[in-house]
Amino acid sequence: MTAKHALKLSSIFAFFENDSKAIKKGENALESNHVQKMQFDAGLMIIRGQVQASMKDKEYKVEINLNNSGEIGTAKCMCPRGIKCHHIAALALFGHYNISVTDKECTWNVPKSKSAPLKTAEEFYPSKPFKAVEGNMSEEAKNKLREQLSTFGNTVGFTWLLQEDNHGRLNMNLPLIEDIVTGKDFYEAENKLEYFKIQVAIEDNVIHEITMATVGQVSNERWYLARKYRLTASNFGLIISACKRNRYPESLFKTLFGSYNLDGIKSIQWGRHHEKDGLNYLKENYQLEVKPTGIWLTCSELLGASPDGLVGDDAIVEVKCPYSFRNDVLSEKLKSDKKYIIYYNENGEMCLNTEHNYYHQIQGNLSILKRQKCYLVVWTPKEAIVVMVEYDPAWEIHIGILENFYFTQYFPKLIKD
Repeated sequence: MTAKHALKLSSIFAFFENDSKAIKKGENALESNHVQKMQFDAGLMIIRGQVQASMKDKEYKVEINLNNSGEIGTAKCMCPRGIKCHHIAALALFGHYNISVTDKECTWNVPKSKSAPLKTAEEFYPSKPFKAVEGNMSEEAKNKLREQLSTFGNTVGFTWLLQEDNHGRLNMNLPLIEDIVTGKDFYEAENKLEYFKIQVAIEDNVIHEITMATVGQVSNERWYLARKYRLTASNFGLIISACKRNRYPESLFKTLFGSYNLDGIKSIQWGRHHEKDGLNYLKENYQLEVKPTGIWLTCSELLGASPDGLVGDDAIVEVKCPYSFRNDVLSEKLKSDKKYIIYYNENGEMCLNTEHNYYHQIQGNLSILKRQKCYLVVWTPKEAIVVMVEYDPAWEIHIGILENFYFTQYFPKLIKD
């Protein structure tokens, strides 16, 4: 009897939104034995592996997280593209053919020859006869086609090309840091750091373009590309603390390079799932219009900020959904817990913990976006609290500290690795 697959082909095609090109490249990589190693953690439902880069003497680490239904929830790769790349497709296909639902935690070292022929993308999606439209389509014809395709939802890949929102069609005029440091010109540069600084610098109009192109954040592939190998506000607190101690442990760089998988951590999942609840609470109880946004970069292009939303011209929104407080009445818990971003003192007054990592995240967001205040929403199922956090000009000194850390500590690690 054939073993039941833990990862179905239908799940792979759904994750790649029927992008036959990426799947086909993944098949080619699999047939060329580019999948060098794979580990499957049945408890966490995580597939990890190493996939050889195309035409390069290099391997990329790939990680695929499955949900309880055996479908791909999230996936990431250390290649420049980083998300929905053919390396992920190759590992997913290898996992489909080698992992059954009865498997426990196992490790595979890929053999040199495969035991069974694999079906190709052409076999799943055979070409059909068609007749191309002669001449250019008018805007009226495009709109009509868009309207007809919209009835099928996102199952029709061509709808992405015809979508009306501008950020979906923008091409980011953003140099990828990995492309810079692995390029021939960088290798031949006499002063690599100065060359790097020149290559990554961007103009104000490009910053706005990148922000528009990355709206949607975790659901937008461009957001992952824009933030890769840059220091983002969520990690500012960790970096500032390390700089104060003048100690830079290896765990810090693993966090900054994204070596740790956070998608399977319950607190992270809880926060992502309930962020919309915090935003809805703010909208409904404070009658505010919250506008979604993407990533904002500094002109040096090394620091980035991705607030949870924008309000007007001078405010941002940051939502926190503490998993550890999920069963508590928030106002009562904050009377005894003085270590969180907000707490009540002995006089019953709300206080802000300026040593907390969230404080540095908020101030970093305000500094990079050049805004004056932040609506901090702390949401739990039983209660939500909104606190206004003002921009502190004295915090601005940390921007220089963060950029200096990038050049003196992070950059040497980046080019070494």
